[in-house]
Amino acid sequence: MKISDIDICNLPPLMGMFVDYLEAECGRLLEESPQFMQLIREDHELLDEYDFLNMITDSNGITKALKLNYEETEALARFCLVEADINCWKQLQMYLLGMAHAMEAIELLKLK
Repeated sequence: MKISDIDICNLPPLMGMFVDYLEAECGRLLEESPQFMQLIREDHELLDEYDFLNMITDSNGITKALKLNYEETEALARFCLVEADINCWKQLQMYLLGMAHAMEAIELLKLK
């Protein structure tokens, strides 16, 4: 089983609270990174400048064919790269946070 196979909507309440805590802590730590915040700013600037990006990220998805010019195609490519970078940062931070908690648990077990 992979971590991506876990449906967090069906976790027991205590485990759900732990996941919420981890996500909040991960977000707090990432907000301290100037590089990550630059990616977030760039993401928002692209969304503000190009309306079709909002249509793509909307929960309804793309409802009509897109006819993009060169500039819009470049913006879409940049947006995809920025989104991928943001997700990589989040995944890495979550991994590091999980490893820190695992190491704390190991140290507590050594004490007993």
